[in-house]
Amino acid sequence: MLDGYEFNSGDRIPIGWHTLSLAIPKAESFSTNLFIWYGWRNLGQIPLKRAIGTLAIQANPPAPLLTISGPEYSATLTNSPGVTVSVPTDDYTVSVQYTHWDDSQTLTVAPNDTARRTFDPHFGSLQLSCNRSNASFQLFAGQDRFIEGGEFPAIIADLPEGNYQLVARHHNNRLDKTVQVQRGIANSFEIEFAYGSVVLKSEPSGATVSSEDREWGTTPLMLSELFPGNHQFTFRRNGYEPVTVNLEVTANEIAAVATNLVNINYKNTMASARAYFAAGNYDRVLDTLSDLPAENANDAEVITLRNEASGQNHLRHAVELGTKGDYISGVTELEFAVQLLPDNEQAKQLLADFKTHVPEQIERQRQERLERPKKLLDQVVARTPDANLFESHELTTGKPVKEAETAIAKSLGGLFYSYKITQEINPSPETFVLQGETLFIGGTRHCIIVGGQTTDSETKIYFVVLEYKTHHRITFEGGLTDYEEHIPIHASRMEMTEKLKAQIIEGVKAVTDRITAQLENH
Repeated sequence: MLDGYEFNSGDRIPIGWHTLSLAIPKAESFSTNLFIWYGWRNLGQIPLKRAIGTLAIQANPPAPLLTISGPEYSATLTNSPGVTVSVPTDDYTVSVQYTHWDDSQTLTVAPNDTARRTFDPHFGSLQLSCNRSNASFQLFAGQDRFIEGGEFPAIIADLPEGNYQLVARHHNNRLDKTVQVQRGIANSFEIEFAYGSVVLKSEPSGATVSSEDREWGTTPLMLSELFPGNHQFTFRRNGYEPVTVNLEVTANEIAAVATNLVNINYKNTMASARAYFAAGNYDRVLDTLSDLPAENANDAEVITLRNEASGQNHLRHAVELGTKGDYISGVTELEFAVQLLPDNEQAKQLLADFKTHVPEQIERQRQERLERPKKLLDQVVARTPDANLFESHELTTGKPVKEAETAIAKSLGGLFYSYKITQEINPSPETFVLQGETLFIGGTRHCIIVGGQTTDSETKIYFVVLEYKTHHRITFEGGLTDYEEHIPIHASRMEMTEKLKAQIIEGVKAVTDRITAQLENH
């Protein structure tokens, strides 16, 4: 203090019309000696006292670490409830640090005054638990300030009141929760990992199962730690179309899903088959479907398309048969069509209509069956030279037509030496044609035999025996030449003697006896 002035180190002191610069060295004590010279007079030693103030700090609860930092005074205190201390006037930084909270403030200490600061954080504790073993957590203040982490169970003390973000992990699963800490109490919070299970199968097996964030494995597969809710799984296998399924998972329950994977070739084949179906080419539809792999042959879509194509094919064939008057075969086709296409009104209507025509067709077929052998004989006779000159003969047997044919062929083979038998392939159903020829002195004999099933229990046999007389005509033109002619033994070609008439009768009897004997004994 000088003339009522109080100075600090480095202050400039006015004296009269002059200003003195004071350089006051800092020392551990708070007193400083000031030396002033004014002109040639020595004013002597003037003692100056350092200005002092008070710093009053409180920490509730006691701070694990309390620091005071100033130009001429610093202190570090642990587990301190606070401190009141006299310090040189100046600015001081006071900081407290708790386990999960810290604060800092700059205080100005004025002469003979008290600078106060009270740190009064509101703390609570957090008791964390989990229903799963080997689960861990991370606690954050806000979005990114990490507080503490570890395994459940855990107690975190000295947490400032407020909301925190808790990230819990168990195996590959994560839960994010907001927890609230209230001051002065132990706040309990339990994390519950509630799981459901799913069983995933595919046909064929070996498909890789994945979801949006991970790959799970290959089918057949069981997943036992899934959160409740809707889950989406994608099945993939080389050569097959990917399949995505949605599955609702319930806690403490097991859900199951099985899917048929679609072969890529199957997809292309089905596209072609559907195109053929749209074009009405039902045969190509069936041919295309027959190329499918065995594993897809009985798929629902394949069966439906195959039935549709087959039914339409039967319906088309029935219409064609109807135009030809074959209603019996048409009914069979329509019955197949109705079986395959139960909702097709056209097929059902045609079936009812065709059935009304079946009796008349049956009667027509009966008449055609009765007349068929004789008509066949007439056809063969018409194309055989001279055959129309000779009478036809008729026999009846109860043997089926095939047995009769075998027996007659055998009988002719033994009738004469060198007898040649010819069997014709005949397009008419239930009929046969046999022709035989033999030579003897002075002539030849030819026979035409036709058989046909006329009823289920009767076969008609018609035959014609042609007798020829051999005539030799010798010429000397260009040398001796013998021309052999076979002239039919008939009144239109020659004079009929009793011998020739007897030959005709004998030929018919010989053929008749042979056929009859063989049919009866065969």
